[in-house]
Amino acid sequence: MKHVSGIKKTVLAASVAATMAAGLAAPSIAVAEVSGTVGVSNMYFWRGVDLTEGNAQVFGSLDYAHSSGLYAGVWGSSEVGGTEYDLYAGYAGSLGDFSYDIAYVDYNYPNSGDYAGAYRDLQEVILSLGYAGFS
Repeated sequence: MKHVSGIKKTVLAASVAATMAAGLAAPSIAVAEVSGTVGVSNMYFWRGVDLTEGNAQVFGSLDYAHSSGLYAGVWGSSEVGGTEYDLYAGYAGSLGDFSYDIAYVDYNYPNSGDYAGAYRDLQEVILSLGYAGFS
């Protein structure tokens, strides 16, 4: 099963890279945006678990968004147990007051070391729905 997960990560990483490259190579064909973030925080809580054990972390992202609603990106962070990088892709849009967003996220902890039990690579599909400003 680990091999299949590795193939999924390779395909997702290639898709993110190709999507970003296409946006950079042909910006006149479609309206798209490439953006990034860099930051520092004093803690990193994820779903109620302090992944930095109260220590600071450095994080950043590179994101691509197309006017059609497709988006993709990569997010990375330093942690006590090593590093984390997440690959994601999705589609968002709206119909009148109704909004929707479906995304696939691949969470990766390549250098978890002694923290291997606490840090597990995982994937999930996230569906968000909204209506008239509520989601």
